[in-house]
Amino acid sequence: MAYENSSAALPAPAAHPMAKPGYGKRSAPDQKPPRRGDFDHLPAREAYLALLLDRLCEHAAMDAKTIAKAQPLYGQASVRSALNELSRAGHLRRVRRRAEAELDGRTDRA
Repeated sequence: MAYENSSAALPAPAAHPMAKPGYGKRSAPDQKPPRRGDFDHLPAREAYLALLLDRLCEHAAMDAKTIAKAQPLYGQASVRSALNELSRAGHLRRVRRRAEAELDGRTDRA
């Protein structure tokens, strides 16, 4: 296991800043609930950050600068490369466009 007591080492996600409307963390509709050992196959840095990201609430800011400020172990460059590795491993899907708000079944592009 990458971190024996990994949840104890993670900062509290409640203080994490929220992203601007339309941006931030989004859970996948078919995402399974988190389980112990979900990220055991990843290197220590990626496992640590994956656990941190997994604990964030919906619409939380997930840019490298904010994630680096939210935890004490890794800087921006290290977080950025870990996010890239998590994307390559299939644990993170990053979309570089603003999500459109749904209103009464139609999208609002205002």
